[in-house]
Amino acid sequence: MQTETIAKAEPQGFNMLATSFGRIDPDQVYSRGQAGLILNRTPKTLMRWEQDGIGPRVTRQTQDSPPEYRGQDLLEHLDRSRR
Repeated sequence: MQTETIAKAEPQGFNMLATSFGRIDPDQVYSRGQAGLILNRTPKTLMRWEQDGIGPRVTRQTQDSPPEYRGQDLLEHLDRSRR
């Protein structure tokens, strides 16, 4: 199982429910704000990436629902960005 440690300190309001003891849970679904914190990017950057077709894969329950990011997709994005 691939995991990634979140190196930076957690901002106020971001809790351990989103991560498993500071690690990205591949089976967890993250909001755009949480994904931005994990990737050290703003939600606006993630929105632009989605529009440009780059960055981690975005999932939505319906066309109008808010974007979600699977932990596995965040891990894969981090792995690709290090190459």
